Amino acid sequence: MHNIEELIKSLQVRGRIETEQRAAEWTWLATGGLPLFTFYPESMEDLSQFLKNRPSDLCYRTFGAASNVLVRDGDKDGKCFDGAFIRLMKGFRALSVDGTKIIAQAGLPGSFIVNKALEAELGGLSFMSTIPGNLGGLIAMNAGAHGSEMKDIIEWVEVLDPQGNLQRLSCADCGFSYRHSSIPKNHIIVRACINTKKSTREEITSEIHHFLAQRKATQPTGGKMAGCFFKNPPEYTGYKAWQLIRGANIPANTPASKTVCVSPIHANFIMNQANASAFDLEYFALQIQADIFFNKDIWLEIEIERIGYGG
Repeated sequence: MHNIEELIKSLQVRGRIETEQRAAEWTWLATGGLPLFTFYPESMEDLSQFLKNRPSDLCYRTFGAASNVLVRDGDKDGKCFDGAFIRLMKGFRALSVDGTKIIAQAGLPGSFIVNKALEAELGGLSFMSTIPGNLGGLIAMNAGAHGSEMKDIIEWVEVLDPQGNLQRLSCADCGFSYRHSSIPKNHIIVRACINTKKSTREEITSEIHHFLAQRKATQPTGGKMAGCFFKNPPEYTGYKAWQLIRGANIPANTPASKTVCVSPIHANFIMNQANASAFDLEYFALQIQADIFFNKDIWLEIEIERIGYGG
């Protein structure tokens, strides 16, 4: 058991450390209890220092925008994770343009990168404008939209390993597949090289507006929710996840159904509508999965990442 004050002092970091900050304060789904502490590194060097100095038994999980995670609410004392949460924020928002390549740090929102590319008349990134989240998370889950995925634009990714050493991975090294990469969870994505193509402001702006209009018409844009909750099933099933969810029979007489709902705009967006707990959200999702499996013999996989313990 770590003495928290001695532990924090031994890390010798410059960034901010919070010991009483619940994850519910910053996750999009508004759930999540307390880790041992939450660390906001000041820079890549600061994060490397943390990794080099941490005790070998101190585990950690990394977050950016926290737009695609469900953090559990913890035990009776609110503790949900026996380690550190690391949030890559202001110290990880540098960007530079080199010809048709963009070098961007992991804490930058995808939409910000798209806008910077627009200023430089660089296209091929417009699909990112409709995906919530920061670059690190988009890469980790190979996020995609409108027929494009992160694997289509990534040249290399830099990560810090558990010992704080910087490693560069090629696109092939990342092992991208549908909504997945093989980058280990204990390797922290800090920077990436993104391939673009020359275009014009008019062409890029038109594409961005088209995608944003399509998103506004087909997806919810407000409320406490993450991105798509479930992965689409294999193509051979002939279904998209939202179609299966829309047709599911979800009991209306459970506690979860009072605090959680399916978006009326897009069924694959599950919303925390009344201070739902993480348990409520997971139980509601399980009801959907069970009904679809019973009636269609298809098991929907959950797409968002679930972290921590407790209900």
